[in-house]
Amino acid sequence: MAGPKHPRHYEESFKRQIVRLYENGKPAREIRAEYDISHSTPHRWVQGIRD
Repeated sequence: MAGPKHPRHYEESFKRQIVRLYENGKPAREIRAEYDISHSTPHRWVQGIRD
């Protein structure tokens, strides 16, 4: 179970896939729902890739 004491870990390839979906116009809320990721995750990954 993921949570503050047990965070999920994702492969770099998965993160890049999510970033590509977001940059190609898929809304973050749809990505979060489809891939069951937290609210801030897509934005954090996009920012991390851009930096």
